Amino acid sequence: MARLEIHKFQAQSYAAVRDEYEKYKDERHTRLHLDHVPVIDEDGQSIDYAEEIAECLELGYESVMVDGSRLGFEENIAATKRIVEIARGYGRPVEGELGAVIGHEAGPMPPYEELFAGGKGFTDAGEAGEFVRRTGLDWLSVAIGNFHGAVAPGKRDDKKMAARLNIEHLRTLREAAKVPLVLHGGSGIQKEYLREAFRAGIAKCGDEYPAALRARRGRICREGKRGSVRRHAGRNPKRTGCRRHRREALRLIYTLRRSLSRLCLL
Repeated sequence: MARLEIHKFQAQSYAAVRDEYEKYKDERHTRLHLDHVPVIDEDGQSIDYAEEIAECLELGYESVMVDGSRLGFEENIAATKRIVEIARGYGRPVEGELGAVIGHEAGPMPPYEELFAGGKGFTDAGEAGEFVRRTGLDWLSVAIGNFHGAVAPGKRDDKKMAARLNIEHLRTLREAAKVPLVLHGGSGIQKEYLREAFRAGIAKCGDEYPAALRARRGRICREGKRGSVRRHAGRNPKRTGCRRHRREALRLIYTLRRSLSRLCLL
């Protein structure tokens, strides 16, 4: 659950997401994680990130992420350390980010091959160990060629460009950071790169909301609006359709989990 799901999509509120999760959770497979609360958001606006994260910790979110990657190094350390200190009071782990995992910004994305070849925005191995040590975080999100899917209206349903990963750089980061590493923007990355990334230090992989599932959601909710009034007398047809969508989303999560498990074993 990322902050932009509230502000750019239709997730209503952190409490609403928590309540919906409680209906369908399966603790054998799922945890409620607050993802990507930025200090500076994709539109360049300052966010009251500490207040939002504290709200979610009070609501029972089981882990949180603060994203200070748009800040300078020292400012990122200070923001991340602040959240670590807050989360420790709840006994919850914290993820931070170092480097630039781009893609959420509204403007055009720079040429990918140019970025990858030059390592522009990649997590600095010389800074990674210091960042972990001074913040006390539990997981570190890294940039090694991965990027987010677009969230701007008119772009969010576009097919995502295929990405590659610099596995050698990932190994260097693992040795420097000495904490579990996180890969965001997992959709669109070739299977071979993902497999090597898990072997080289990635412990958690974020996969964007797939375009196929977005299309399915739209179809289900449209069906709810049109023809299901008679089939679901006394119910809110739109809500009924969207509940079906959420159940399908959870089934997709289980499928992804099994797929990732197989990748790690291959």
